Amino acid sequence: MKNRQNLTIATEALAQRVLLEGKKAVGIEYKDKKGNTHQAKASREVVLSAGAYNSPPLLEISGIGNPDVLDELGVEVKHELRGVGENLQDHLQIWVQQAVKTKKCISEDGKFPRVVWAVLQYMFAKKGPLTMPACNVGGFVPNEGAERPIFQIHFTPGAGGMDEHGKMVGTPDPGVNSTVCTVRPTSRGSIHARSIDPKAFPKIIHNYLSTEHDRDLAIEGFKMLRKIFQSEGFQAHSTYEILPGDSVQTDAEILDFWRRDAMSVYHPVGSSKMGSADDPTAVVDNELRVHGIESLRIADASIFPLLPSGNTHAPTVAVAERAADLILGNPTA
Repeated sequence: MKNRQNLTIATEALAQRVLLEGKKAVGIEYKDKKGNTHQAKASREVVLSAGAYNSPPLLEISGIGNPDVLDELGVEVKHELRGVGENLQDHLQIWVQQAVKTKKCISEDGKFPRVVWAVLQYMFAKKGPLTMPACNVGGFVPNEGAERPIFQIHFTPGAGGMDEHGKMVGTPDPGVNSTVCTVRPTSRGSIHARSIDPKAFPKIIHNYLSTEHDRDLAIEGFKMLRKIFQSEGFQAHSTYEILPGDSVQTDAEILDFWRRDAMSVYHPVGSSKMGSADDPTAVVDNELRVHGIESLRIADASIFPLLPSGNTHAPTVAVAERAADLILGNPTA
């Protein structure tokens, strides 16, 4: 790409705002890694691909969004679009960890002295535990009485967590780990700029587990994982439950465990929702064009009206491929 005459790549740059002339996007203002401000003018279109966490705040700093939000920021309203930053969705996961009798698990490979052998294997042969994916087994499972899958589960032959410095550490005893998330949650959140400074972290409110639907499935999904580990086949290999342990039994205790220990699956979407012009919550149309603004598109996961029932990478790539066709003037390609 570096040799293309029609492409300039600015690394370590930070977008400051979308440049507008009336209701038309004409470029982007950005700072380079030295702090110098530049303006890149567009001869045809501006395309935002900053993601569900960054595209909405960039629009707001540029004066596009909910007037109430822009007023708090002290930003002049260039174009009212109340859906900007709303409809935020994500997958939330919890895990159950089980101690096992064997030491042949990847959490043991991360401990000294086995970690030395693991590093040498990877460095010189590109083999061994460091070549393994984040999980080895995955599946989609329906809830009780349904046919369509609603849970996504993962299994890893190792157990552990993160220390206070964010480093992965194995459990004291050998163990395995399984996670579960509800693939179609009904909880909705928001993300908005906290400041006109693009470096300032946005205000993210996910509202995880805010609906009865999500809370009921969270409890059911947790019990499903525990049931798998308590099955006859697995009991031949396990010794005790590492996480959360015997102290978590009732539905209330399970929900408290979710609220205390659950984490994002890193699938944020929906904060620049696609929808028709008469939908007050929509930000872009079905060709990714921002409603009411000429020559401005958004091509990232923020445009999904609903969270995909699984991982978001492939659907986001599809959005990018579609955006390329639309920009090239091939809407039926």
